[in-house]
Amino acid sequence: MSSTNIPAPEGSPPGPAAQTTGASVARGGLWQIVGTVVPQLYGLTLSVFLAHYLGPDALGRLALIQVVAFTLITSLTLGLPTALVNFTGVLNGSGRAGEARTLLRWTSRLIVLTASVALAVMAGLGVLGASPKAAWILEGIGAAAGVVATAPASFLRGLQRWRVLQVAAVASGGVAFALKVVALLFGGGVTAICAIDIVAFGGTLAVTAFFAGRAARALPAAPLDVHLRRSVLRFAGISSISVFVSFVVYHRTEVLFLGHYSSDAQIAIYWLPFTVVSGLMALTWALGAAFGPAVATLWGAQQIDRIRAGFSRSVRLALLANLLLASALTALGPIAVELVWGRKFAGAGPVLVILAVTLPFAPLMTLSLQLLNGIGRLWGLSMVGVVAALSNIGLDLVLIPRYDAVGAALANSLAQIVGSVPLIVLAGRALGGLTLEMGVLGRAVAAAVASGLAAALVLNQLPGAAGLVAGALAFVVALAVSGVLLRPISVDDFQWLESISGGRVGGLLVATCRYASAGQPLPLRGKSP
Repeated sequence: MSSTNIPAPEGSPPGPAAQTTGASVARGGLWQIVGTVVPQLYGLTLSVFLAHYLGPDALGRLALIQVVAFTLITSLTLGLPTALVNFTGVLNGSGRAGEARTLLRWTSRLIVLTASVALAVMAGLGVLGASPKAAWILEGIGAAAGVVATAPASFLRGLQRWRVLQVAAVASGGVAFALKVVALLFGGGVTAICAIDIVAFGGTLAVTAFFAGRAARALPAAPLDVHLRRSVLRFAGISSISVFVSFVVYHRTEVLFLGHYSSDAQIAIYWLPFTVVSGLMALTWALGAAFGPAVATLWGAQQIDRIRAGFSRSVRLALLANLLLASALTALGPIAVELVWGRKFAGAGPVLVILAVTLPFAPLMTLSLQLLNGIGRLWGLSMVGVVAALSNIGLDLVLIPRYDAVGAALANSLAQIVGSVPLIVLAGRALGGLTLEMGVLGRAVAAAVASGLAAALVLNQLPGAAGLVAGALAFVVALAVSGVLLRPISVDDFQWLESISGGRVGGLLVATCRYASAGQPLPLRGKSP
C-alpha cells in the first residue's frame, strides 16, 4: 500500500477534498508566507545587528554552529516529517482521519528518540574542542527541541492547520529576535545568541505540540494497519533522498565546506547574502508548503484536474514574482550590501548577484518537489535530486578552495539550475500536461530585464544611498510602464487573483492585467496518472 492508493471507506463524504479549493490553498499559502517571511524578516533585520556588533569572524563562527545544528535536525529526521505530512493529508482526504491520529503518536516516538542524538553530537563537538564550547552545547539543546517539533508541526501541515503553525513561528521568532537584539546591544556574543535559539525552538515545540494534541483528540481513534506503517517507512525512506537534496542545494551546505577550506570571515560573506536570497525564496517555499498537503488531499480523492490547474497557475505566478525579485536584487543588491552591512562586508555584493540568478528557478524546484511528493512519484524526483546534490558537492570541492565565498555561490547556483529544470518536466508528465503560457512568461522576462536595466542605469549615475533610492524608484516606474506595454500576466491568472481576494487586487496589477492577453499554452504531454 502506498500513499497514492489509500481507498476511502465506501460512502464516506468527500469533506476534506471538497474543502480543499484554490482559495483554501491560497489562504494556506498566505499563512505560510506570514509564518515563513516574517521570521525571515527577523533574520534579515538581525543580520544588520550581527554584522555591526559581531564582525565577520564571530558572525562566521555563529553561522557555522547554526548550520551544523540545522544539519543534525535534517539528517536525523530525513523523510519522516514529509511522510507524516503526506499520509495525514491522504488519510484525511480519503475519510480515514482516525488513522492519522495513531500515525502521529507512532511517528512521534521515532522522532523523539533521535532528539537525544542531536544534543549528544552538538555537546560532543563542544567538549572535544569546538569553540565556544558553551555555544555548541546550548545550540544542541535547541536542535533537540527542533527535532521533536517536526512531528506535531508535520501533523498540523497534513491537516492544513496553517494559522496555528505560523502564529507559533511568528511569536516565538519575534521573542527570540527581540532578545538577541538586546543581547547584542549589551555586549552579548555568539554564546548568548545560541542560548536564545532555545527560546525559538522551544516556543515552537510547545505551541505546535499543544494544538496538534488537541486536533488529534478531536479525531476518532483507529488502529494503524501494519501495511500502512510499512508504506509510511518506505515513503519516508525514498523521500529522504529529496530531503537530503533540498538540504544540500538550498540550505547553506557551503558553510560546512567554507568552514573546512576557508575562514570564518568568508563564511560570513557567504552567509549574509544567502540569508537575503533564502528570505526571498521563502515566498515560493511558503506557497509550496501549502500546495503539498492540498495535492495529497486531492490525490486521495482522485481529483486530478484540479491538481493540474492549480499547479500550472502556481508555477506561472511564482515565476513572475521571482523574475521581478531577481531583477531588482541584481541591480540594487550590491550597493545595498555595502550601505546596510558596512564596507567590511563589501565582498558579499558579488555573492549576492550570483545567488540572485537562482530565484526564477526556485518555483520549478519547490512546487514540482511538493507535487511529486504529494502524489507519491518519488523515484524520478529522487534521481534528479541526487544528480543536483552530487553536482553541488562536486562544485563545492572544486570552487570553494579556489574562490572562497564566490566559489560557494557559483556552486550553489549551478546546482539549483541543474536540479530545477528536469523537475518541471517530470511534473508535467505526471499530470498529463501543464499550461505554462510561454508567451506570457517571455513578456514577464522582458519586463523584469527592462526594470532592472533602468535601476542599474540610475545607479551608475548616482551612487550611494541617494542612488539606491533613485534606482528603486526607477525600477518601479519601469515596471509600471513595461507592465502595461508588455502584459506579463494573463487575464485568467489575474481573474483568479481577483476571485480569491474578493476583488481587492488593485493598483499597478489592475492596470497591467487590464491590457493582458492570454498567452499560448505549452502543454507538456506525458502519461496520465
